Amino acid sequence: MEMTFSCTPLLMNIGSFFYGTRMLFPYFPRSSSVYVVLLTAFALIPSPLAAQLTVPASAALDGNGDGAPDPLPATRGQGLCTQFTRAQTPPQVRVFSFPAARNLLNGTNDPLWQRYNPDLTFFSILPVLDLQDGFDATTGGQSPLNPLFPWSDPDNSLTSASCESHGGPVGADYFVARFRGYVRIPTAGVYTFALRYDDGVSLRIGNVAIYSDDAPAPVRLATRRVDFASAGLYPIEIEYFEVIRQAQLEVFMASGAITFTNGAPLTIATPPSSGSNLSAVSGTLVLPEVFKLLDQNSLYLPVDAPNCGELVGQPSDRCVLADPAYTAGNGIVELRSGGGAETCDDGNQTSGDGCENDATLTPGYVCRGQLSVCAVDTDGEGVSDEEEIANGTDPLVAASEGAVSDPEPANAASDKEGGCSIHHGARASTSALAGLLGLMLALVWRGRRRRG
Repeated sequence: MEMTFSCTPLLMNIGSFFYGTRMLFPYFPRSSSVYVVLLTAFALIPSPLAAQLTVPASAALDGNGDGAPDPLPATRGQGLCTQFTRAQTPPQVRVFSFPAARNLLNGTNDPLWQRYNPDLTFFSILPVLDLQDGFDATTGGQSPLNPLFPWSDPDNSLTSASCESHGGPVGADYFVARFRGYVRIPTAGVYTFALRYDDGVSLRIGNVAIYSDDAPAPVRLATRRVDFASAGLYPIEIEYFEVIRQAQLEVFMASGAITFTNGAPLTIATPPSSGSNLSAVSGTLVLPEVFKLLDQNSLYLPVDAPNCGELVGQPSDRCVLADPAYTAGNGIVELRSGGGAETCDDGNQTSGDGCENDATLTPGYVCRGQLSVCAVDTDGEGVSDEEEIANGTDPLVAASEGAVSDPEPANAASDKEGGCSIHHGARASTSALAGLLGLMLALVWRGRRRRG
């Protein structure tokens, strides 16, 4: 049986032991040294590792109702539909648990859980599961994207700008978020999910509870292994709440069953049965490269997302900053302060790759979506050369240019192959008929000569 050390249940057991011994045995030694020894002994007792979780094939998206998971889509997704809600102020509701967070998300009528402002409960499409509040230079976590939570007022060492949308910066404290959609599982088998978070987070996939921790504390890291019975799109829901100070959320996925041996840096255990999951491990441990940030390559909007349907293809207004140098490269096409929006954002600050380091297009490229995917567009029509070749059009000549210079009718376009003209449409049919008649006449004439 696999073993792990988990601090949260351990502390709960210790607290119960501490209280119980004093109640049952009034004359139990009061010396603190005795309790230190006992606490140390308890801490060294390993607890069983939670069993590997299983998500059945019946949990996958079955849009046609045939009882089997739908085929995987050929294109990538848009991301997750996200609801952001902030507690009222004053007095601020102190969100310390998931029941309190869900009261805010669900809009309960209880006056105690009134939202900060009904207008400040809003929806946004999030292409990448990576958010932080810019509390200080260490808040970004492992992923370099680091888009901001709404209502963030980042540290001046990062940027002097602050969020201007949805009420402006009010300090990213006492707010909640719910992320919903589908996660793409390419093949049946075991996958390992990792969450880096501060403060509370819960993860459900296919209505199976994967992980939950609502203890307010500094940044923690957790991993869980999940066995999927089939490939498919599986419903995913993440709930998150922030109390005060630093706010951070990153969610990763890796193929295969991955556990770790104790210590830093993290070392993958071989075989997995020789290691353990990570459970609310504090610190800045770096995940191995096999863990990939969940983004729109594997995240799809829920089919019942009316709140996000109208946002498809629109720039994000989750956090509008007057500082393109900070927002460019975070993987989200965002509105800009003062009007307008970024043209693209491919998740890096490298120029010349289609999207420049100021979130504008590189000349001769076209970019689409968030995270933006960029490709060469030689004729500047907004269609990539690859797409034009697949459609049978010339990527080197704009359609408008070709229409002006082509003396032939639209239905009689010609292609050149080896110096010969290959005609299409009505002209091709006429040429073929004339050739056939000529061949028939030649055969008749030859036959008459032989009779003579």
